[in-house]
Amino acid sequence: MSDSKRKLEDEERKRTIAIDIALETEVLERCEYHEDCLIKGRQDIEAACKLGEARFNAGKLEDLFESKEDVTDTIKKVVSEDMPLECPRCANWLDKD
Repeated sequence: MSDSKRKLEDEERKRTIAIDIALETEVLERCEYHEDCLIKGRQDIEAACKLGEARFNAGKLEDLFESKEDVTDTIKKVVSEDMPLECPRCANWLDKD
């Protein structure tokens, strides 16, 4: 496997872990009708960052992330400021009525 392909796969794994942490802490939620659609959850991003740091400190993420900052930066990337409050697909469907 080439280095560039491995790096892309590692970045995708990091993104998946960050999303899972954000979902677990309810910083993000999945639309109940569109499983692939993420929306802002009830909690502040700090909850996800604290859990990510705790997991890194416990040695659970060291094989992929270089530092606690790498974990929190990745979480912040997946929980962007422009994350919708409601599922855009549901909103679009409701607007058609």
